[in-house]
Amino acid sequence: MHSERVSLEALSQRHERLYCELFTDPVTMLHIGEPLTRESAKGRFRGALASSRRDPVTELLLVVSAAGRDIGICALQNIDRARSRAEVGVMLRPAWHGKGFGTEALRLALMIAFTVLGIDEVWGQFDPSHAAVERMNTRAGMVHYGSWQDYDARPGMRIQRAIRRV
Repeated sequence: MHSERVSLEALSQRHERLYCELFTDPVTMLHIGEPLTRESAKGRFRGALASSRRDPVTELLLVVSAAGRDIGICALQNIDRARSRAEVGVMLRPAWHGKGFGTEALRLALMIAFTVLGIDEVWGQFDPSHAAVERMNTRAGMVHYGSWQDYDARPGMRIQRAIRRV
């Protein structure tokens, strides 16, 4: 799936380097969690590839590309068919921050969730001090909703969501 500047494709073995770079980078992980070691990132990558092959799918990891380069990862995770909702997250290489690529990737991920997966609600959690993620989510059409207790979110996180329009 693609927009004017961004495309999303399923994570594959050829994306191991990108995945490991993102999850071991202190700048990228600043508002997400502790950076992983290289070995731990490799192990999580193998797990991510395996989870994408499950039926039914519970996690969909998508590589974000722009200008012919892989620039990040967008995830639809914690896919809950019973509640018809999924959690979304976007990670971009720092050089691509603040240029609208995250917003475009997020819009595409919402489209995939609503049209391909048939999910009714997509939610995201973020550290309230991370204003850039809040702006990205809002520009992609997400609104504040509920609290971290209403979702399977980490304590203190802010929640935004988008609902499928029928």
